[in-house]
Amino acid sequence: MIPLAKSGKFWVNLNPLVILKSLHINRGLMSKFVVRFFHERHKGSFLGVFWSILLPIMMMALYTLVFGFIFGSSYNVIPNEQKVDFGLGIFLSLTLFGMVSDALALSPTTILDNPNFVQKVVFPLEILPVANFGALFLNVLISFTLFLFGQTFIGTGLSIHALWFPVLVIPLILLSMGLFWFFSALGVFLRDLSQFMVFATQALLYSSAIFYSTSKVLGTNLEFLLPFLQTNPIVRAVETGRNIMLWHLPVQMEDLLYLYLFGGITFCVGFAFFQLLKPAFSDVI
Repeated sequence: MIPLAKSGKFWVNLNPLVILKSLHINRGLMSKFVVRFFHERHKGSFLGVFWSILLPIMMMALYTLVFGFIFGSSYNVIPNEQKVDFGLGIFLSLTLFGMVSDALALSPTTILDNPNFVQKVVFPLEILPVANFGALFLNVLISFTLFLFGQTFIGTGLSIHALWFPVLVIPLILLSMGLFWFFSALGVFLRDLSQFMVFATQALLYSSAIFYSTSKVLGTNLEFLLPFLQTNPIVRAVETGRNIMLWHLPVQMEDLLYLYLFGGITFCVGFAFFQLLKPAFSDVI
């Protein structure tokens, strides 16, 4: 049973200024944990943190070769798409998708894996999900840097529209952090949640337009799914990302507005929900 504490602070914690103040106060401690969690992911391997660079390079080469040149797949967004566009598109899409999917996958066990911090009354537990996501985001930055090299040297190059990319990433960060807080708190009480997330992330993968464009759904028997797909913020993020980075198309402002509203609400609700359940963590762990 999930103990929903009777606390008026839930509504207070929905205030983004309260959240940002909490993160600012603990920024030094968070940065130390980001480095710690990043190194722990590669602890014991021969190449260590170099896998963060080597693995994305191998994956980008694999996607480009298999999907672009062997299968000759295409998103059919613009006429005469290059074969390399599909491989680079998948790599970029998975980089954006990975921010959310990795947060979902790791969140249920984040608090459970750190029981010693739960017993410390003064320790700000809310920074553990933030630090874990920060370690994940370092890999995102590495992957995106490699994508920029690929797009510059084997793709169609970059345009002024690429400057919109950081604006696109911010709501995905808010969305990922909100989900991380929410499910890390829920995972303390629902131990089967981590198993369910294996299915949930796979289902999300195939419903997030990673390997296809929503334009391909138009005029088919699956067109009735289009409104459902468009409610998924990841769909809007990956399609906007591909449009501005691969094909130099302008940003659709309604998509950005939707992403910021969805991401901002999830960010605030996730933090408030975490703070609501936090007092009961020590009773369960």
